[in-house]
Amino acid sequence: MASFKNDFGLSGKLGDVIIYRMGNKSYARRTFRANNPKTIKQQEVRARFLVAIRFYQKLKETSLRRILKVSAQGNSFNGYTFYLEKNMKVFCADGRIGDFSQLQFSAGKRQRAFHLRGQIDLEGRVLLQWEKVGGRGFVEDDDRLMVVVLHEGRAFCPRVLENTGGVRKDGMASFRIDGWKGETLHLYCLFISPDEKQLSMSQYVRLQGRK
Repeated sequence: MASFKNDFGLSGKLGDVIIYRMGNKSYARRTFRANNPKTIKQQEVRARFLVAIRFYQKLKETSLRRILKVSAQGNSFNGYTFYLEKNMKVFCADGRIGDFSQLQFSAGKRQRAFHLRGQIDLEGRVLLQWEKVGGRGFVEDDDRLMVVVLHEGRAFCPRVLENTGGVRKDGMASFRIDGWKGETLHLYCLFISPDEKQLSMSQYVRLQGRK
């Protein structure tokens, strides 16, 4: 059993984990109880769960809290459960993100970018490019680009770039990453409809660091 901060008053079952409250604290435990509840396997599961929650605590301090909430509509109970369902297995028991490419921050019916690619220059300016689709009057042409940035080595300090200046119909976006020190960057790109009610699934782009 592990206790954690639960701002939503969340309770119930998520996979084989039960979340419940006692007094002012929230707890999580697995539904299956083995003879030895402190096996290495079970300790690893609990550790990964706590790492996932620690990362979420950072996410909710950004506008991603709203994005997760929109993504959950029709899919999950709320943004928090959507986040856990999509990302729980990405984290390692030792506190690392096991595979950056598997993190997912949004879901929706808006079109994902075709052939999305990126590069960064020595000054920290990023260029993202994608293939233009649709054509004149395409309903999703004016969707704007949002980017989540994770820096290698300080991945638990996510940054959200809401105003990249990128619009789907442009086929490109250029923006600067302030404070970049040459480390590898992990970008998660998503498109948002003008009314902010529709999203695309986030797409991963890795920008190799410079030695």
